[in-house]
Formats: sequence, C-alpha cells, structure tokens
Amino acid sequence: MLTSTFEEAAENSRVRREALIKWRGSFALDSFAWLVPPVLNACTRIAVEMCPARGVLRLVGYELAAGLVQVLPEDALKLGITGLHR
Repeated sequence: MLTSTFEEAAENSRVRREALIKWRGSFALDSFAWLVPPVLNACTRIAVEMCPARGVLRLVGYELAAGLVQVLPEDALKLGITGLHR
C-alpha cells in the first residue's frame, strides 16, 4: 500500500499542510469541514479535532472492515451518532 518514495511522501505531506493552512473555516462551527482532499485521501484512517480548554474531543475513523458502510462526518452528525459534538 505504501509505495511512495520519501520525496513523494514529503511532497504529499507538504500539499496537505498547505491545504490546511489555506482553510478558512471555523473548527467550532464547521466540524470536520477541513477534512477534504488532499487531507482526506486513500491513506486517511482517523481524523481528530480537540480543544482541551473546553473538554472537546471529536474523531472520525475511516478504516473500513468487511461489510461495514462508511459514515462521513456530516452524516454522523445528522444521524446523532455519539462521540461527535458540535
């Protein structure tokens, strides 16, 4: 699965970092809105948002097991899945 060279991996990391720097949303209001390509990619397994000062921990996993359906963050919020808080 991991077939990139060190140089390619470094470039992919730089592209993801720059995408996050350019994101202008609100972590408080736009839960996981930053989790889009290139940050969200074929190797993404977990994403976390946290604020220790407010006691907030939000996470979403992308490791699929056989027979399971992927639930995107916005769908999880609509479905009221626990562990995701706005």
